[in-house]
Amino acid sequence: MALTTLRAVMECAGIQDILTKSLGTTNPHNVVKATFQALSLLRSSAEVHAMRGLEPPKVEEAEAPKPAPPKTTASAPAAQAAPTAQAAPTAQAAPTATEQTTSEQAETSAE
Repeated sequence: MALTTLRAVMECAGIQDILTKSLGTTNPHNVVKATFQALSLLRSSAEVHAMRGLEPPKVEEAEAPKPAPPKTTASAPAAQAAPTAQAAPTAQAAPTATEQTTSEQAETSAE
């Protein structure tokens, strides 16, 4: 676990996941000075390869990720967001006995 002063310096440098050990004093002023000194001593991989007399490794370009399809949001128009509700069919009353007899009589007379 990094000291709080060291963690603050490293987060400003863009490094978020770090494990450290402090040997000697944990005075915040000395920790910050030691952190800056350590950061100034860092070398890139190209510098290390050149120092060892090796060719730098070839870096292959990765394919760019395809953009994700757009997601529907709550700000979409209401017509697209939810289908319109249709009116429910109304129930018709059953014909009364007198209406049935008159309709039956009309059917028989029409034949």
